[in-house]
Amino acid sequence: MVAACGESREARVQFSFTEAAEPVPVTIIKSDTTTTALGYRVAQLHVFLPALATEAVARATLQHLIDSVAVADTLSAGIHVVAFVIDDFDPVTGEATLVQSMSALWAPTDSIGITGSVRTARFMTTFTVHRAFPDDDSAQGER
Repeated sequence: MVAACGESREARVQFSFTEAAEPVPVTIIKSDTTTTALGYRVAQLHVFLPALATEAVARATLQHLIDSVAVADTLSAGIHVVAFVIDDFDPVTGEATLVQSMSALWAPTDSIGITGSVRTARFMTTFTVHRAFPDDDSAQGER
């Protein structure tokens, strides 16, 4: 038996599409490993992004870093990458203030299957934008 409703349903989840971009070289500020309460290793990276990086470039770069660390550190059950950009620069002293622009967390969708070097769990990368990026179109025109 099939039943149909006459009213149309609005989509409750919305996705945005960003054109693919190539990762850019970054400077690693910090590389460390922490342990969760359950004893799982989580690799942590803090990186410095170029000033004109767009959101698409930042996503591609952080995902590339995550993929690289996941291949090299097979015991990590998660990877957390935080990207920084220059906020204020004092040309007299040469000092700059860095602020978070984006972070990415690569983690399993559940804890099942994370044992030793065997990864049977499904992993997902979640991006969080902490600061607005220049528009993709305007930044490409400046290059």
